Amino acid sequence: DYFPDDSYYSAYLSDSQKLYESLSSPTYLILKDIAFDDPSVRIQISQLILALNNDDIVFSPYQSMFQDYDNYAALVTSNVTQNNTYFQEFEKFLQITIPTCVKIVPSSTECERIITPVDHMNNIVWSNEDGKNIVKVVRIPSKAPYTNVIFETIALMNNHRDTLKTELESKFLDKIGPDDAMVWAWGFLFTDREEQMRRMIVQTILYAALAVLAVVSLFLHPLSVFIIALSIASIDGALFIIMYLSEIPIDATSFLCLTMSIGLSVDYACHIAHAFENSQGGSTIVIERLRDALAGVGKSVAKGGVSTFTGICVLAFSNSNIFRTFFKLLFSTVILGLSVGLVFFPACITLVGKWIKPTKLSIDNNVPSQDS
Repeated sequence: DYFPDDSYYSAYLSDSQKLYESLSSPTYLILKDIAFDDPSVRIQISQLILALNNDDIVFSPYQSMFQDYDNYAALVTSNVTQNNTYFQEFEKFLQITIPTCVKIVPSSTECERIITPVDHMNNIVWSNEDGKNIVKVVRIPSKAPYTNVIFETIALMNNHRDTLKTELESKFLDKIGPDDAMVWAWGFLFTDREEQMRRMIVQTILYAALAVLAVVSLFLHPLSVFIIALSIASIDGALFIIMYLSEIPIDATSFLCLTMSIGLSVDYACHIAHAFENSQGGSTIVIERLRDALAGVGKSVAKGGVSTFTGICVLAFSNSNIFRTFFKLLFSTVILGLSVGLVFFPACITLVGKWIKPTKLSIDNNVPSQDS
């Protein structure tokens, strides 16, 4: 959505969504600050990986470089995995640049897993302590699928994190603490955002609406404020329906537009409400006061809507979907705001306007002077 329609990246994404049910993305199990040279720790890492590999999100299983080395060491010699020389021999293993067999098929001489050990180097952070190189942090890679259905991806991500949390809290992994391991992927940045977006939209819209209504209540009658609150709720509700019908996703762009809609939409009804409460016609009859209000500011309110539309109409012809989304939602906000200000609010006033008395200032301005 953030790239022009004719860009190579947009074409790639479009073709990928059409041709593939899902795409895979690198996912990592990150481990830090544990005794990797301890055989019992490596056994617990293998148990943790086994549990994570059973999750639906794992497309290509996690493969531990420590398990690869231990299997390789068992084929070569049984002495290189001792604690005092483990990291030295492990570092030598990682210098191997040719394909190497690290696991033999049981009851056979065929190789079950062939790796190039040096490929693991990019996933290891070393630290020098007391003149010795030790492994400080590792990331164990796998691949996870990402579908076009965001709710499915969010559910898979949360389930994977829950699996990790459950395993780390079990008594069988007592040497790996909750702060020592995490699962991470680039895709989690977006799924985390999408998961929080709905809560943030509801929270932001609610706070913005309350702030607007609090300010409006300082200048308008409580019944007018109540009708304006209904207007804001109806406009935002209509925008959600428009988003559904137009297949506009809930993302950062729509989030901004929904938040802006509160400030834009409340403006139209507020002008009419203020003009009604301060009608200069001298009448206390609701219909006449309403007629005076619409005659006084109705044309200005309509001009404001037209000028806003004129300012955003160029977005409709953009070759980028993000700008067209802005146009669709802001144009809808203007149309709905005008409808509320010039139709919905006056209709409600005809029902409750008799309880909204003219302000003292407007009455005083229409009292004949003693000299006349």
